[in-house]
Amino acid sequence: MADPAVITGPFDSWIPGQRWFANSTGDALSVDASLPLAGGAEILFVRDATPGAEAVYQVPFVSRPSGEATELLDGPRTPEFVAALLDLLLGGGSVGDGTTGAQGVLVGWSGGAPRLTSARVLSGEQSNTSIIVEAERPDGTTAGLMVKVFRALHHGENPDVVLQSVIAAAGSKRVPATHAALVGSWPDPAAPDGTARGHLAVAQEFLADTRDAWRVALDAARAGEDFAGRARDLGAATAEVHRVLAEALPTAEADDAAREAVLSSMRARAERAAALVPSLDAAQDRIAAVLEAGVHGDWPLLQRVHGDYHLGQVLLVPDRGWVLLDFEGEPLRPMAERNLPTSRCATSPACCAPSTTSPAPSRTRAATRRRPGRGPTRRARRSSPATRPSSAPPSPRTPRCSQRSSSTRRCTSASTRRGTGRPGSPSPNWPCTGCWRPEA
Repeated sequence: MADPAVITGPFDSWIPGQRWFANSTGDALSVDASLPLAGGAEILFVRDATPGAEAVYQVPFVSRPSGEATELLDGPRTPEFVAALLDLLLGGGSVGDGTTGAQGVLVGWSGGAPRLTSARVLSGEQSNTSIIVEAERPDGTTAGLMVKVFRALHHGENPDVVLQSVIAAAGSKRVPATHAALVGSWPDPAAPDGTARGHLAVAQEFLADTRDAWRVALDAARAGEDFAGRARDLGAATAEVHRVLAEALPTAEADDAAREAVLSSMRARAERAAALVPSLDAAQDRIAAVLEAGVHGDWPLLQRVHGDYHLGQVLLVPDRGWVLLDFEGEPLRPMAERNLPTSRCATSPACCAPSTTSPAPSRTRAATRRRPGRGPTRRARRSSPATRPSSAPPSPRTPRCSQRSSSTRRCTSASTRRGTGRPGSPSPNWPCTGCWRPEA
């Protein structure tokens, strides 16, 4: 099997094969800028100019001598890049200049940058790349970290960083503690002054020995256990998190313009869902009627919300209870829209109800998205029954991920694919690659 760390061929042929790349071709890729780091690591800011799929991607890589040649490797899979990233993130370091640069911003971390001892990349990622890191602090104590590298970059603050930092700062244990964030700048002609600024990465507390809510609900169903108590606790956790957000961040009155903005977003999401699941076409008139009725109803204050809430975004942590993850929002929504206050109804515990009430395991037929003149996209093809990982549990000797980002369990627009009773994602038992200490 080919080494996933090795970049084979030129970047414009390698990038389209990566799960985080949203397009299916590299014909319109170009490098806007590069940012050298320590240890031979470097970050490329790669632009995809394909009409309808325009995006800027962060592509870290490492150059390593290999005989008489130079080998290029995917940065997050190398100790060189991870060590350089830790120095920037947790050492509060900086690199580059005002146009192309990066600055580590400490949030809850103190004591200096730790020394990397081991790291592994989680498999199955789609939107980002998450790295589980074990490191040693300057005082000799160990620290387990979850470092997320954002692949698709956006001008503006990433809610995954901002919202979880706010919740943790308020003293809530319903989210992992945020340690630091890496804020970057890169050329972007669409930005106000030609330079985009946003989050490149975030380092958080790693939560070990956990199960996500989907797995907990599924196990309860298989064992015939009552899930009602844990469902109530999940509702309480949801309420606590959103109460903190409403108190700590600005809210807004739901005036006519705000209502129309929220409903327009919902209509667009309904259209995208129908494009992915054609059977939803028959319900479009009813969906439109419900949304139209919402124009005239009573609305609470608009506030910041999770934005992509389903059972795969919640972990059951020993002696801590439910912990919510991945506040980045739905990946198909623009970043500016994800940062706006919206209706709390968008993050109701009811979004988890289909999975909670009928968590029967099943195989699904992949929904395929077609662009004009093209076949199914790469991501849709990868999730087809022929290529989806088996839902059978791995060997007891195979270590599993205990904390994964939402991108490994991403839904379409609802919390479950229509008619499947499970999140639209790889099996929760899908093991990650590159273990800490493989069992003998």
